[in-house]
Amino acid sequence: MSNPATELEEKDISRWRTPHLTQEQEREEEENRNMLSAYSEGHQKGYEDGMKQAEREVADRIALLEKCLEALSQPFSMLNIELTKYVGRLAGKIAHCIIRKELHTKPSTIMALVKDAVGVLDRKSQTIEIFVNPANTNVLNDLINPEGLEKNWIVIPDSTLGIGDSQVRCGDSLVDANLETRIDLVLNAVNSELDL
Repeated sequence: MSNPATELEEKDISRWRTPHLTQEQEREEEENRNMLSAYSEGHQKGYEDGMKQAEREVADRIALLEKCLEALSQPFSMLNIELTKYVGRLAGKIAHCIIRKELHTKPSTIMALVKDAVGVLDRKSQTIEIFVNPANTNVLNDLINPEGLEKNWIVIPDSTLGIGDSQVRCGDSLVDANLETRIDLVLNAVNSELDL
C-alpha cells in the first residue's frame, strides 16, 4: 500500500504564508471600519432624535387631550349653573304660591308682612299709610290695635296690588312689600352667590 502523502512531489507542496494586504486593501478595510462607525453613530443619533421628537409629540397629544376633556366638562358646569338658577326660580314660584295660599286660608298673615314693612321705616309718630289689596283691607283693619303701636296706621285699598302685597308710606319714605319683590330679592341674592 502506498501512502498518498509520500507520493506528493515537492513542486506540489508550498509553504502557507499569511496574506499580505496591499495598501488598497488596507484603505478599503479602513473605509469599511469608518463607514460602520459612522453608521453606528448615525443610527444612535437618529434614535435619540426620534425619541426626543416622540416625547414632544406625546406631550402635545396629552395637552390636546386635556384641553378636549376640559372643553367637554365646561358645558356641564354651565348647565349645572343654569339648572341651579332654574330650580331657584321654580322654588321662588312655589314659595309664592304657598304664601298666596296661606294668605287666602289665613288672612291674618298679612299683619306680619305689614309689620315687617313698617319696621323698616324711620317713623316718629307720623301717620303711616298702608296700601293693600281691597280683599285684605277689612282683615288688616280688624287686626290693628287702635291703642297700640298701630294707632297711626291708615289702611288704604289699592286694587293694583295683589292679595298679600302691601306698600307702606311714611312721609317721603315708601317700602314696597310685594311678595314678588321679596321673593325676587331672595332669588337675586342666591343667584349672585352662584355667580361667584
